[in-house]
Amino acid sequence: MLKMQSRILSKLYVRRQLLSLKCKIGTDLEERYQQFDRLIWDLEEMGSKMDESDKVCHI
Repeated sequence: MLKMQSRILSKLYVRRQLLSLKCKIGTDLEERYQQFDRLIWDLEEMGSKMDESDKVCHI
C-alpha cells in the first residue's frame, strides 16, 4: 500500500513538473526540449500512457 502511494505521488510530481515547464526568455530551446523528453520518459517508465496528442499539447 505504501509503495503504491509513493508511486502515485511520484507520478503526480513529474506531471506537475511537466505542466509547469515553461520556456523563459534567453533559455536554450534544445535544453528545454531535453527536459520535456526526460519528463515524458519518466512518466512512461512509471507506467503512465501518453498519446501523441497529449505530448503535443504539453509542448
